[in-house]
Amino acid sequence: MILPLLLVAASFQDTSALDRSVAAFTGRPTGAEGGARTPVDARLRLATCPTVSLSWRTEQHDAVVVSCAGPAWRIFVPVIRPANAPPRSPRRSFPSPRPHRSSSAAIRS
Repeated sequence: MILPLLLVAASFQDTSALDRSVAAFTGRPTGAEGGARTPVDARLRLATCPTVSLSWRTEQHDAVVVSCAGPAWRIFVPVIRPANAPPRSPRRSFPSPRPHRSSSAAIRS
């Protein structure tokens, strides 16, 4: 009975190993400035990957992308940005829509 449970557990990616990989990539431990905000959620059921790849999501180093080519999966691990980090680039904003004006004359009573 216990053996089948161990086999099922062994078929998923070890999230502790992902935490160690992210810490090695960032050079900072989880919870420290420049490191992952929190550990990877242990409830994730990712297929076991022989080799994960890590990269920064953006040039602002706001998250680490952990991905696997086969089987294909990808997760984003948020990083605690250092206080002296450059500000994020502003998002493109769009003007607010103007109120709809009816072309017909207003009805007066």
